Amino acid sequence: MSNHNENLKQTGRGYTSKTYSGPHIFVKYIVNGECAKQDVYKREKHIVMLLQEFDWCPKLLYADDNLKFLIFSNCGVPINSKNKPKNFKEQFEKILSDMESVNVQHNDIKNEEILVKDNKVYLCDFGYGSINGELGCDIGIWNSKNTEKPGGYLNDKTTLTRLGLI
Repeated sequence: MSNHNENLKQTGRGYTSKTYSGPHIFVKYIVNGECAKQDVYKREKHIVMLLQEFDWCPKLLYADDNLKFLIFSNCGVPINSKNKPKNFKEQFEKILSDMESVNVQHNDIKNEEILVKDNKVYLCDFGYGSINGELGCDIGIWNSKNTEKPGGYLNDKTTLTRLGLI
């Protein structure tokens, strides 16, 4: 049996998580205690499982509910002016349409969550996503009826203009 080491390197430290990348995988480890109370890990895992039917969603390869980490297929690097595909707008509009078809909202799309690999666009990081506008996602997790999502909500439909991508 051969040994396949991924040579992971830390690629980010955000409000909710630390991230690591290797040639084939991307690892997200939830580190913020406040985010644990808000069920960021459970929400992301649940929403990503719903979105696995779409080819623009990173494939969830493994999840550890005790340690709160997710392993995804590596879907490239954040979008920028040099790697933006010519048909980016059409690909992104398809992503929004697919999400709408299953009543999922991202609520927090930033440049670093729009990934590009081989001219294909992916969307990641659904930790503050919602289903039917509810952060509880109908699975009994933290909901924001009396509190707002940290940083506020970012409207998915205004992403391209808000980020200056069109």
